[in-house]
Amino acid sequence: SFLSGVGKHSQETRWVVEIVGKPEPVDVCVAVDNVAGGSCVRSPRSPQVHVTARGKQVFPGDSKESAVLRQDFQWRWPYRGGIRGLQMPGVYEVRPEHAVQEHWFSATLTGQMEDGCFKAMVDYPTGEGRFKTIEFPVVKAENIRDRRTHQHL
Repeated sequence: SFLSGVGKHSQETRWVVEIVGKPEPVDVCVAVDNVAGGSCVRSPRSPQVHVTARGKQVFPGDSKESAVLRQDFQWRWPYRGGIRGLQMPGVYEVRPEHAVQEHWFSATLTGQMEDGCFKAMVDYPTGEGRFKTIEFPVVKAENIRDRRTHQHL
């Protein structure tokens, strides 16, 4: 019957991607309608594809409900993962970017910014074996290393 054939050639695949530090997961849905074209079984229509992410249409890019996928489709949403040891004293060392000599100082990374840089509280020597904690508002990742292994981020 007609009703038993409805949806027979359609397929929907969903992924729910959870990202650490993001409150809502990303729901990605790909719907493919592979209905044969007309009465001629030898010339099926190309599958019609519709892709949504976070409830918004990402393919096709125009206002069509679905379209033929003529080449590989790629869609990216940029996000930056967090690092371990954020807000934990003594885990990292920081070197000042414009220092004449290469010195590394104990630091607590206090924040990670969208551009990949970090904020840090650095134990900076003041002389005679004393240290003062100074805020470094922007530290590039190449100027941060693990205190124990000396491995850069």
